[in-house]
Amino acid sequence: MLKINLFNRFYAEVLFKHFDANNNGTLQLDEATKALRFLVKPTEGQPDPVLALPAGYSRDGELHLPWSWFAIVRP
Repeated sequence: MLKINLFNRFYAEVLFKHFDANNNGTLQLDEATKALRFLVKPTEGQPDPVLALPAGYSRDGELHLPWSWFAIVRP
């Protein structure tokens, strides 16, 4: 039986690799936005989800989310 924490990590890794279109190991803003749209169920009349992150995930004016950002697994 697969424990929930291991499943969550596996699912996050699959999603990350799927949306890392240029395979550089980070998600740029457009890639992260696509991932967020995939994860959020659309509701008629609601605006698109907004990506809000702590400082430090941007370089050169470009968003860079590393795999470690997704790999946080709760005990």
